[in-house]
Amino acid sequence: MNNNEEALKKGYGSIHVTEKDKGIFVAANALIFDSDGRMLIVKRSAAKGGNFALPGGTKQSDESVSECVKREMAEEIGLNIPAERYVVNNVFECFSEFKGKQSNVIHFGCVATVSDEEKAQIHNAEPEKCDGLFWLTKEEIFSQEVAGNFFLSWPNIENYYGKKTYVVGLDVRKKNNNLTTIKNCLGKE
Repeated sequence: MNNNEEALKKGYGSIHVTEKDKGIFVAANALIFDSDGRMLIVKRSAAKGGNFALPGGTKQSDESVSECVKREMAEEIGLNIPAERYVVNNVFECFSEFKGKQSNVIHFGCVATVSDEEKAQIHNAEPEKCDGLFWLTKEEIFSQEVAGNFFLSWPNIENYYGKKTYVVGLDVRKKNNNLTTIKNCLGKE
């Protein structure tokens, strides 16, 4: 089994880091709101860490960030809305490692609000990767139960609620991805 096959089997998508080089790749995370202002949060399966996260994934070379998030939402939660409805709201850069190779990842936060009819179509389309979908208020998202167990997309949430557009330099190669660590990496108390 080659590296790409192994990554796909594990649910990581294709590897963006060559055997020799550091890689740079782009990911898109969706901040999806319902008509009551609640945000959609997913809970990754135990095999993928069991943490909360924003739905999203890795951009392919032939698509824009908005097209990427549109495709990922169709794959992950069955939501099919036009790419133009996803507004890029913020971005953060992080450094990570896969199979011993370092990579630079640019995460875009893309915001969309769904109608009640669209919300009714949303479902867990990847149960092998996701244990559940939750519509949460800002207060529920920032609770220790959720925020303290959030995966890497957390800075997109902090950027959105903090009205920031960019954070640089989150290093996840040597640290855990919990709220305290991320806040420390971002220089927050």
